[in-house]
Amino acid sequence: MEVLERGQQLEAEGKSIIHLEIGEPDFSTAPHICEAAHMPSMPAIPTYTHSQGIPELREVITDDYNTRFNLDPSGSYHFWYKPCPYVEFHGAC
Repeated sequence: MEVLERGQQLEAEGKSIIHLEIGEPDFSTAPHICEAAHMPSMPAIPTYTHSQGIPELREVITDDYNTRFNLDPSGSYHFWYKPCPYVEFHGAC
């Protein structure tokens, strides 16, 4: 919170601050960056996702773990059972 407080102090002094320390910029990712990420089939997400991830993706992963391992990770905060084969994209692309 020190970084946030310092940023707010600088703003009060008239400085222009982009608050990246709280993880939610007030602008979208530039289109050329999204194109460079090679994700044309993914829908555009203009802001960061929830800190716990994309609910629909979490549900699919949970169902897969239930099917393959007879294990329900949905109530876990941290779940590691071998390196996870899934990558969940967080960000603005």
